[in-house]
Order: sequence, then C-alpha cells, then structure tokens
Amino acid sequence: MINEFSTRSSDRFVEIAFKSSTEIGNYLVTFYNANGNAISSSALSDFSVGSARNGLTFLSLTHSHSDSVLGIALTGGGSTWDFVSNGASIKAKDGAANGESSINLGSGDIFQQRGNGCGSNTFSWAVASNPTLGNVNLNQFPTCSVTIFINEIVYGKTSGNYLEFGFTQGLPTSELAAYTIELYSRSSSAPIGTSFVLDTATIGSSTDGITFAYISLDTTRRSLRVLQSLSPDGFALCDEEGKTHLEFFSIGSGISATSGCAEGSASNDFPVSTSGDIVFGGNQGTGCGTGDFAFGANGNTMGGKNNGQSIDCSSKDVPNSSVLSSRAPTPAPTPFATPFPSSQPSVNTNECQLGTHNCNRNADCIDTPTRFTCACRAGMCFNDL
Repeated sequence: MINEFSTRSSDRFVEIAFKSSTEIGNYLVTFYNANGNAISSSALSDFSVGSARNGLTFLSLTHSHSDSVLGIALTGGGSTWDFVSNGASIKAKDGAANGESSINLGSGDIFQQRGNGCGSNTFSWAVASNPTLGNVNLNQFPTCSVTIFINEIVYGKTSGNYLEFGFTQGLPTSELAAYTIELYSRSSSAPIGTSFVLDTATIGSSTDGITFAYISLDTTRRSLRVLQSLSPDGFALCDEEGKTHLEFFSIGSGISATSGCAEGSASNDFPVSTSGDIVFGGNQGTGCGTGDFAFGANGNTMGGKNNGQSIDCSSKDVPNSSVLSSRAPTPAPTPFATPFPSSQPSVNTNECQLGTHNCNRNADCIDTPTRFTCACRAGMCFNDL
C-alpha cells in the first residue's frame, strides 16, 4: 500500500509499506499530473529500504515533481492497489493505471496512513505536519505480526497479587482471547487446573508500541491456601489456538512440564525475593518482547512500563518466538475498493482444509466456491468471527 507521500518542496517523496513476506518485484509506482498523464514510473526495486515494524517494511523514493496536484498509483499483479492524489481527483489517461480515477485526499502536502491494522483497508489517511520517511507513521500501529510476553509478577502477598503482560499496541483486545496464563505445580509438573484468558485482563497504559495489561491472582491465592509454600509455582503463557506455549516461568527451581500447553518443556526461573512476602519484580532492559528483557526485583508498576525498562519497537520486527503464525490478527490486504479492478479469482483454495482460515476458535470454517466463511457454534456467537 501507499503509506505516506509528500509534495512539500523540501520533502518530495512517496513511501510504500508491504508485508515483510511479500515479493515486491512486480510492483510499480506511477506519478500522474492533474491532466491524467503519466509523468514517471519506478519499480519498487528502485526504492530505499527503511525500517520494519510488526510485519510491515517501509520503502521510500524521493521525486522532483512539483505539480500542485499530483497523483500516485501503485500497481502490480494485474491490479491497481492504490491510486491517490492531493487537491483533486485525477482520471488516468495512460500508464499503469490507465482509465482509473484517483481518490482525492484533500488539501495538504504531507499525507500519512494512521490507525491499527495490516493493510490499506485497515488504516486511514490523515494530513500530517512532519514526514516520517522510511518509518512507521505517527499514530500508526501495524499488527501484521504481534508480540505478547509476561512482563511482571507480584505474588505471595496477602493481597495485591497480579501478573502483568505486554502486547503489541493496536492489537484488538478480542485477539487476546486466543491466549491464556496456565498455572503449574512443581510437585506434579502439571497444570493445577486454574487458568486465565487474557481478554479478561485490565488494560493499562501504552508505551512506544507496547500496551500493558494485568490479571489479579488474589482469588487463586486465597482459594488454594498454599502459596506461601510456593505452590502453584509455574506460569505458562499459552497460545490456545496453536496449543503451545510462548513463555514458561517458575519460582525457585525448574519445572519439566508433563502436560498442559508447556508439555515437554523446561521452565525458566524468576529471581526470588523472600524477604517477607514472595515478590517478583518486572522485566528490565531494552527491547520489544520475549528474550529482550531480564527479570529483577525493581518495584511494582502494575499496568505500565517497569522501572529500568525501555521499550524499543520502532525499528525492528518482533521476536520470532512471539509472532502469530497460526492466524492473521487482521484481515489480509486486498485490492483497493472499487473502481479499482482486482485480479480474477483462481482455482478456489480450501482454507478450511488447509487450516489457513482466521475463524474464531468458537466458530466453524465453511468452504464456498470463492472463499471461506465463519459460522458461530450454538451459544458461541461473538463479534470477532
């Protein structure tokens, strides 16, 4: 998609954003004047590679076109994917977008895509004051790949026990329903039967691309009556749709899980402070997810960034161990809305059979001649099917 462009005399450029797995060799950017004539074109291979952010990579190309009304078309694979202009709509008379009309974004000289999502259908255009050439835009939060990680635990107190986690800013809260925290016992090396679905968490603050949320552990502590003896003493962050774990931590010494989402894996140990209540500090260091931080006793910061922790998600992809691979968190990008044409559909792919659909875990995937649909099961209807 076209992600940003500027016609300002000191900053004339166009920026493209694409999913990092996309083959860009067949895509072309064509510039149009107000009369609809193509004035230049460039393959994406001519663009400069900028940064990456949560599955999107940014490319930029400077240009010298000083037209007061300028159209920019992105084409490839037999389709026009974006065609935008400033000041007036343009009807292309030739070039790659011949016969098509641009979307007029209005008056201004710098335009940026903003919002949460993973493609041109999920972001929206806004007039900007400052360019962000080759980087994610202001108030733009890509979610093509996401990170989620345990960030802080306070446990063993009379009250005020909680587990905090961080996740990619912009990820819809409904997506957290695919994750749980599963509690383990060292004595049995198995789950104790208590777990927490993360979409029930309390959302805290957001910092530099990460949102923090927390769940209370007080009810579990009071009902079990055994936490002062360190049981339960393991915490697994589970991807319920993938039936696997992303992180597995324990208290005091390791656990080799014999069942549950961490089955067959050994836990990592939290550093323990045993002065009075058993209190575990939060992550410290600089990074963007799993493996970038180290735990330590550094005070309680429920629902926010920890003391001694710096979030840096501005110029890197999230760690592979935390990336959603079994489903797409947002709809996959498609050609821009009419009047832009799309390629004719090829032989139908059975996403239901291949397991590549993004239906909610409480819905059934149903194959059709053109694509799949999602049908909620009885009594399990949600808005995020």
